[in-house]
Amino acid sequence: ALNNFLFFILKGCKNSLKYLYLENNLIEVLNHQILQDLSNLKDIILSFNLIRKVNKYTFYNLSSLKTINLEYNCIELIEKYSFFKVEKLTYLNLANNYLTFLNDYIFSSLKSLNILKLNNNKIEKFSKHTFDGLNYLTILSLNNNRLKSVGNYYFNQLFNLEELFLNNNQISVIEINSFKNLENLLKIDLNDNCLFRIQKNSFIYLKNLRILILSVNEINNMEIGSFNNLRKIEYLDLSSNKISYLKHGIFSDLIQLKYLNLAFNRIKHLREDSFSNLYSLNQLILESNKLKYLTFFNLNISLNVLDLSNNFIECLVLGNKYNNSFFNSISLNWNKNLSKILFYNGFKEITSIY
Repeated sequence: ALNNFLFFILKGCKNSLKYLYLENNLIEVLNHQILQDLSNLKDIILSFNLIRKVNKYTFYNLSSLKTINLEYNCIELIEKYSFFKVEKLTYLNLANNYLTFLNDYIFSSLKSLNILKLNNNKIEKFSKHTFDGLNYLTILSLNNNRLKSVGNYYFNQLFNLEELFLNNNQISVIEINSFKNLENLLKIDLNDNCLFRIQKNSFIYLKNLRILILSVNEINNMEIGSFNNLRKIEYLDLSSNKISYLKHGIFSDLIQLKYLNLAFNRIKHLREDSFSNLYSLNQLILESNKLKYLTFFNLNISLNVLDLSNNFIECLVLGNKYNNSFFNSISLNWNKNLSKILFYNGFKEITSIY
């Protein structure tokens, strides 16, 4: 009854309607018959309804449409050609539905799309050509789904993508070519997945990446070259993993890194040169590891924050081999066995120790 009523109401609007807000209703069916002739429609908001399927040609030829919001429905299927000839659309929100699979080319007509939200569904996989045609997409949200892997070349047509959210999935494997062609990507969030290993060159195509979040995984092995070519990265979060040691040169390419979080791991020992190439490092978080003896002597860095709280540190050695090396603040809370802090080479540049 509601759908029939909607059909007759919209039929009387035709070319005059620009904004259609129908959230928080009981709409169950959406098809082209309902929306046809609304050629000047710019925004359509249908969130919090009961729509189960986006039918073929639903938005066909709505040439002025820029925003579609279908979040919080019951959508299980998006048929091919659902968005056919909606070439000015910039924002599409399909979050908080029941999607489990995304077919090939379902978004291929959305030539102007900037933001695609698919988070909080039940997506287990998508096809290699699901995102083909989205050449101007800048933000893709796939977080809070059931993805188990990121296959080769699945994102390889997203040339202008800047932010990719894959957090809160079940991803255990990243392939070498998973992120190929994403040269403009600035941020990738892989927090709260099932990654146990970072392979060499996993992120090698992400030459402009600024933020990489790998926290809350099962990572216990980072191969030499895991972070190859990430020369512009500024923020790296590896907290809450199972890292027990850092291989020599693991961070050697990260010359612009400002923030490194290794908290809540299992690190027992750090090589003296573990951070030697991190010339821009500003904050180093080593909280809640298993460190006992720690030496910072040959560092050519200037840290504002060094967090060593909640370890097992007995002795800390600080030196100043380079004139520009200093620590502004050092946290040593909850190191109950700490008995010695040794300073060498006139090391004085500490504002606070707590």
